[in-house]
Amino acid sequence: MLFKLPRFTTLFLFPVVLGSGLVYALSLIEGNWLSDLCSEARLLLLLPLGFTLIFSLLRNNAAIAFCSTVLVSIICYQTLFGQGHALDKTDLEIKAKPEQQISILNFNTEYQHNNKIETFIAYCKKMDPDVVVLTEADEKWTRSMEKLEYPSAMSILRRPGITVLSKYASRGAQIYYPGGSQPPQVHVLIDKDNQTINIVALHLSAMQTPIGYDLRKKEFAVLKDRLEKMPYPTIILGDTNSSNWSSSVKSFLKDANLKDTQAGFMTVPTWPARSGKLVANVAVPPFVAIDNVFVSKDFDVLERRVGPALGSDHMPVYVKLQLNQKDKQQE
Repeated sequence: MLFKLPRFTTLFLFPVVLGSGLVYALSLIEGNWLSDLCSEARLLLLLPLGFTLIFSLLRNNAAIAFCSTVLVSIICYQTLFGQGHALDKTDLEIKAKPEQQISILNFNTEYQHNNKIETFIAYCKKMDPDVVVLTEADEKWTRSMEKLEYPSAMSILRRPGITVLSKYASRGAQIYYPGGSQPPQVHVLIDKDNQTINIVALHLSAMQTPIGYDLRKKEFAVLKDRLEKMPYPTIILGDTNSSNWSSSVKSFLKDANLKDTQAGFMTVPTWPARSGKLVANVAVPPFVAIDNVFVSKDFDVLERRVGPALGSDHMPVYVKLQLNQKDKQQE
């Protein structure tokens, strides 16, 4: 070989594998700001691990190749596929009743850099959701939604805004301000076939700093207390600024007796969809799922999909739900 690589490939590759393993292990610890932050980087760990795997195979370094393969397998399974088990789709189809189903479309517009309003409207018409929730919605985006002709609409255009569109009549709405510069949360009660459903649209704090992490915990605690006073099937959606891999999100779902609609479905990252560019116009792909839909256990999840990039740095999330048959029979 003309250019012979050093014999110490293990010396160079082992720190990469060890560092990636330590970051992943740290992401599993609960109740810690740094751990939650590390959890958001799980998919990014596949880049250095993929490099070490390929390079170690080329250099016939079995030890590094084995360690890299094990870590890649664990991270992929736990992050993308380890979110629970899907319900029996055949059984659901037999019991399915359209009057007990509701579909939701969740989208962060990133209006500051996104003018593809007509593209989003066309996507809405294609998916035909019963409820549309927009976060980071300004006046231009909100007014343009009139073209969809939803009979019920509720908007708050502050810090930035949230808009909720519904095919069903609203029984009322409440706006909650978490404090500081954070966007408000919007709670809307809708009536669908004699069933009241609580829709909670929110845009949570980012947790890049310990202050943001503490504020997130406060937001979750306050929201949990509000939900305890809401005796209705509940759908919570919006930009959570953290994935369901986060221990704080898992703790909230457990404490509030909610479930993640991603359970049983492959996790698809939703941010950053637009993203910046690296070199040679190579786009950075989405690597974390921060646009989430959580539901009370009154619902079964029939369908969940992440839509195409629509000009925002967030991907739209579409979910179809059905009121749980067993729970309805017990009422």
